[in-house]
Amino acid sequence: MNRAWFTAGLLLPLLLLFGASCRSTRQAAATATTSPVSAAELWQALDGSRLQFQTFSARADLDIEDASGKSSASAVLRMHRDSLIWVSLRKAGLEGARLLITRDSLHILDRTGKTYYPLAFAGLRAQYGVDLSFASLQDLIAGNALVREPLAWTAGIDDGKLLLSGEDGGRAYRFWQRPLDLKLAALSLQELSTHPGQQPGQTPAPGASQALGLTMNLEGYEPLDDQVFATLRLLTLQGQNPASLQVEFSKMALNEPDLSFSFTVNPGYTTVRDP
Repeated sequence: MNRAWFTAGLLLPLLLLFGASCRSTRQAAATATTSPVSAAELWQALDGSRLQFQTFSARADLDIEDASGKSSASAVLRMHRDSLIWVSLRKAGLEGARLLITRDSLHILDRTGKTYYPLAFAGLRAQYGVDLSFASLQDLIAGNALVREPLAWTAGIDDGKLLLSGEDGGRAYRFWQRPLDLKLAALSLQELSTHPGQQPGQTPAPGASQALGLTMNLEGYEPLDDQVFATLRLLTLQGQNPASLQVEFSKMALNEPDLSFSFTVNPGYTTVRDP
């Protein structure tokens, strides 16, 4: 399979699968222009600002960097809420890969290699030890918080932004919000432990998987119907497999009546299933 298309095709939907410890964020004292806000108010603003849609479509310019180097691509992206995510990846106007993500599986068509990859989330979890979910991928694309239910939150101020922190199920979540309107400016997810006996913050033993972590910065909020959408994203992974993905969205649309999710496997393609 063409390496450039494989990297570009998998990094967006499988970002939760690869990488290690999350990039640390510098602690800063409260500034004169940032006043404390309660954890309850921060969560209410965060939860209330989720992008509401039945269908979502957009174009995106992608800049990817990992151990193999840098590459660029464009994408056409479509989502049906809580059901389907469809992505067409292109370079120089030609489609190189197509992805269809359902609630329990990931399907990849590699056009250049004429190969079809049907992958079950359960198999990916077993192979990589990561609890990948459709809901998390949908929230990353929509620019929503990765938490659906309130936690025992702690509020603070970090580098001039309001910070909401909490833990749940072995994961630490941090959300930075803009002081003026409480919109999400950045988020991080850190797995506290990935194997028996590893304590939070402890360096993994040789050969052991490192703790998953990711950050996403959000900028360029623009009106989208009667909501707003962050058009600029930077997703970063650091550790064993460092990688970054910069995304610039354009031509966003909500609730189009005739949005299609075409995904047909050519009978001449080679099928490669879960290992």
